[in-house]
Amino acid sequence: MCYPYAIMNTINEQRAVPSTLNHPGGLPQYLSQEDFAQFLSLQPAVLEKFESLILELENGDLENAPKEMYRILHTMKGESGFLGLKAVEAVCHRTEDRLSGDVHPFFAGVLLQVKDWLADTFRSYAGGPQPGQNQHEIMNRLDEYASPPSDPDIAQADSAEEREIPEPVTLGDNSKPGIKQPIQVDSERLDHLIDMIGELATAEAMVTRHHDASTAGSPAYKNALRALSDITRELQKVGLALRMVPLKGLFSRMKRVARDLAAKSGKSFDFIVKGEDTKLDKNLVDGLNDPLIHIIRNSVDHGIESGTDQRIQSGKPERATLTLEGYNKGGSLYIEVADDGAGIDRESLIEKAWAAGIIEDSTPLDDDDVNQLIFHPGLSTAEKITDISGRGIGMDVVKNTITGYNGRIRVESRQGKGTKIQIRLPLTLAIMDGMVVGVRGHRYVVPTLSVVTSLQLIPGMISRVLGTGECINVHGNLVPLVRLDRVFNLDQEPGETGTAGSVAIVVEDAGNRAALVIDRLLAKQNIVRKDMGHLLQHTPGISGSTIMPDGQVCLILDIGAIISSAVAG
Repeated sequence: MCYPYAIMNTINEQRAVPSTLNHPGGLPQYLSQEDFAQFLSLQPAVLEKFESLILELENGDLENAPKEMYRILHTMKGESGFLGLKAVEAVCHRTEDRLSGDVHPFFAGVLLQVKDWLADTFRSYAGGPQPGQNQHEIMNRLDEYASPPSDPDIAQADSAEEREIPEPVTLGDNSKPGIKQPIQVDSERLDHLIDMIGELATAEAMVTRHHDASTAGSPAYKNALRALSDITRELQKVGLALRMVPLKGLFSRMKRVARDLAAKSGKSFDFIVKGEDTKLDKNLVDGLNDPLIHIIRNSVDHGIESGTDQRIQSGKPERATLTLEGYNKGGSLYIEVADDGAGIDRESLIEKAWAAGIIEDSTPLDDDDVNQLIFHPGLSTAEKITDISGRGIGMDVVKNTITGYNGRIRVESRQGKGTKIQIRLPLTLAIMDGMVVGVRGHRYVVPTLSVVTSLQLIPGMISRVLGTGECINVHGNLVPLVRLDRVFNLDQEPGETGTAGSVAIVVEDAGNRAALVIDRLLAKQNIVRKDMGHLLQHTPGISGSTIMPDGQVCLILDIGAIISSAVAG
């Protein structure tokens, strides 16, 4: 049997090499494009390790960090010489010289500039823009720092000031000798494997649905089906595990962000990182870079107090604490950014929300309602735009990014005590738990992560609230009712209300709730997500699709968008 949705291009798969490679002196005859591309693909992981060692040096490791950095540079110098990358070879050699003598923590500033120049240079070789500094400028910086400056703190501040805070290169881990070398897997091949696992899971479901009734009870058939199920589950685990990577690389980049922010802002704080070994889908890890940078910027700029006097008067230690933590809980991954700073100014935020027309003067707001206001576009408690948080994405974009990954983000803050921002994400984008529901003969998937409860609708349960529309009472709270048949313009008999015998699924997103009216609950199952394609990818209320056991396409609901529409009226 041939399935129309099966991936058929495996036979003709060709090895892809970037067509934009830009060797500075022209590719040597003995060097292939594949070799050059492979070298460039390995450098981000090397540079991440290099950067982590620089930060260790800055924190006082004068024994191991310089030796490890020297080893990394020596290897890079040799490889660059073989590849004909003269500028990289020269910079590595000069940096080696500086590391050969007495090394002081102040040297971390110029080493970070070397690392940034190397990262920018390798990106330019891969077709990116040219580095902001040329080889001679970075060599001069190395020469200037050949001996310690009179004030090491000035050196650190200067190095941070010259660098935009930051959009770091995507990095990984650099294994030490004696440790098994990780295998780098091309993302396209990995996605292809995941797709094929999905096809296998769908094929298994079809076999189960369309088996021959005459053989359904035979031991041989049952054993074969059991074996197919076991293999499918194991292959699913193996395939998904390939896409899981530790948070270490992402969190290491945030250490650099925090270091530069401390130098640029002049604020004194300890940056604590926990849960670096926690694993998450690589696609999610890559997408969290910008949101985390913005959250940490906000914590430093708006959360942590500018001087120590205010902290001492509040009974706090002179040095603030900023914590980044990742952990697994209940089948989800949580990332938290917490500070012990000033917290959100509740009255100021309410006043600005009222002035912007986001809330009315008489609107009752609890603490959670106030905290959620920071996700409205353009709304901020900042008295002035600073160089730290005055550019880049806003918290509304952060929220949209997280919800786009079927995640949730919430804020907890106590004025004078600090703020915690919690991100909750599925462990993988490829497979999710979902509830299959029926609405007017159509099937939809509701992500289980969003479901609070479900209840049978009975006459008299629904009330109408002026300015809100239909609502139901759930545990003492009025929740807006969303009729999915109307949202998606499904056929309905004239005069039919669609209430009697219906079910309401209460869902939640970012602290807001809605009750989705459906005809019935059909099943709860693992859902293999599929790309939407160009025709449906921007459909309001839809976040993806899946193929059901009968071969039909079923749409996955975008709960965040549906609730936002319901709350907005």
